[in-house]
Parts: sequence; C-alpha cells; structure tokens
Amino acid sequence: MYDDKVTILADVPGLRGAPRSALQQLASTWEFKEVDGGHLCREGEPAETLFILADGECDVVKSAPNAKRYQVARLTPGCLFGHVGVMTLSRRTASVKARGRVRVLHMPARKARQLMRSDDFIVSSPFRRALIVALSRQLHSATSTTVRLAVDAGLTEPAAEGQPRPTRILDEKEISERLYRARGHL
Repeated sequence: MYDDKVTILADVPGLRGAPRSALQQLASTWEFKEVDGGHLCREGEPAETLFILADGECDVVKSAPNAKRYQVARLTPGCLFGHVGVMTLSRRTASVKARGRVRVLHMPARKARQLMRSDDFIVSSPFRRALIVALSRQLHSATSTTVRLAVDAGLTEPAAEGQPRPTRILDEKEISERLYRARGHL
C-alpha cells in the first residue's frame, strides 16, 4: 500500500519529478478511502480534508444563485482537490461526487496546512508546488467556463474557429444593452 501511495503521488501534477524521498515522506500523511457513487464532499460543508483521486472519475458540481446545480469539471486520476477550502480555512466551494467506484487518498486539512508551513523544504516545496498547480488548473477551468457563459449570455462574441478566446470583449454600454434586451432570459 505504501508503494502504491508513492506511485499515485508521483503522478500528481506538481509532484512529478519530486525526489522519491519527498514522495515517501508525503505518502505517510495520506490514507486510502473508497467511495461507490457517493459524495466525497459537499458544497458549504467545512473543508476538513484534502484529496487526491487515485482511481475512477468524479464530477464537480456547483450551485448557482438561482439554485440550479451545474457540473463544472470532471476529475480524473492524479487530480488534487479540496485545496481551496483547506488553504483558505473556509467551507467547500463545490460538491464532488464519485462516478461509480473511486479510490482516493485523503489527508486532514490540519495536516495539509502544517505541510504548507513546514520548514522541511524537501517535502514542503513539492507539496506547495502541487497546490499551486491545482489552483492554476482550477483558475484556467473557471476562466474557460466564464467565457462560455459570457458567450451564451450574449455578453461577448464567440472566438473564431481555432482561437482560444473570444475575439472581442464587449464594452460596458454593449453589455448593458444586451442585458436589458435579455432581461429575464439569464
């Protein structure tokens, strides 16, 4: 089981290429858990655990102000999640539900915060890097989702085929006019 943890950690973005000694030390801080189709965490709950998806897939679901729930991401093996609440001492910002049977590594938030603040550079540096990569990926995903929503709401013009982002962001007056015309449709 210990070697299995090291293998999983070695595949986490941000931990790839970390010294084996660091991965071995990190492995001792994680425990395995299996879930079959249930929630690993729910939006609004206290953020008490950090996770890494070892096997299977999970959906990330977020509630909108209108109470509708939207799938905002699909997690695959190697994803570190639960980091936002753990790092900010807040509540969960989304729910994560297993798609069938999944296996995760989990760590108490208290331990994760200790690792982030640790002076043991060999272990804390790769751990911090993994958190930074996870935050960066989440920001990229949120930005992409925001652009799609802006296009769907008519607040920006879609990108030309092959372009990564919209060709033109509307100015404040154009946005106000479109929102006024679309009132009630958002």
